[in-house]
Parts: sequence; C-alpha cells; structure tokens
Amino acid sequence: MGQRVSVDHFRKSESLTAAFTQRFGRRDLIMAHSHPYLYLNPNALREAGLEAEAVERFLAEQIRQDDGIAHAIARADLLI
Repeated sequence: MGQRVSVDHFRKSESLTAAFTQRFGRRDLIMAHSHPYLYLNPNALREAGLEAEAVERFLAEQIRQDDGIAHAIARADLLI
C-alpha cells in the first residue's frame, strides 16, 4: 500500500543524515526537496571535493531502504 512522504521527510531523516555523515563527513549535502526530487548542495559538494554522481548514487541507495519508498534513481543513471 502506498503512502505520502512529508515535504521535509528527507531533511529531517536522522538515518539519512547519519548515513551522509558517516560516509562523507557532511550533514549539509542535501540542499532542498521538491517532491519527488532531492537537490544536492553544489557548494557543499565542491567544498568537500565530492563528485555529484557518487553522492547521487549513495543517496538513491539510502532512500531505497526507506519503507515508504518504492524506487529511487540517481540523476547520473538517468543520463546513461
């Protein structure tokens, strides 16, 4: 059965924040959420020396673990 995800679900998600902090050492990589999209913070990526594609793929992987999400795909994978 489907369900709606609140607008600030991903910004307030402690598990997502913890995963980003553990993997990349940053809590500020997600800049915004406009259903159904998440936007990465380009300044934070640049400061950390991270490639957007790697962060996108990690984010999609983490989101797929959320009980309320059926599927998530990284922008980079759509461009292939």
